[in-house]
Amino acid sequence: MFNYIHVNSETNFIQSIVQVSEELSNPEYIQTRDYNDSIIGRIFISIDENGVPVLAPVVVVDPQDKPEFWWIDVGAFFDRFGINKWAILQSDDAAVKALITDTSVRRYIDLKRADLPGALQILVAKGFELDVDAILTAPPTDEERHVRL
Repeated sequence: MFNYIHVNSETNFIQSIVQVSEELSNPEYIQTRDYNDSIIGRIFISIDENGVPVLAPVVVVDPQDKPEFWWIDVGAFFDRFGINKWAILQSDDAAVKALITDTSVRRYIDLKRADLPGALQILVAKGFELDVDAILTAPPTDEERHVRL
């Protein structure tokens, strides 16, 4: 039996591994010593002298390092105000209304946006008890996130 990895010629991703009874001549199929399906999806570099694929290292990215990790749905943003949410949403104060309007027209709230701490400080200055740091730094839950990672 012959083992082959199927390598995409444009991306070098290993698409599959096959075991066949005859040798293959397709350049996208590279003979390998072992049948190891755990390498599917990895990036192929070469075959070593023992017939073992040499693969690019796996890079693990912390989801919190991605900007979209910190994008939450607008409703989830208001939920972070806790018991103050309804009082804020009902406020007649012009600055509070402006903040509500500004956030409500957005598709999501970027908790890392540079002007957001100042905007929340407006609410604090108006007498609403908010933990601004917790609102902005608590990692979003799966339910809150605008983009599912």
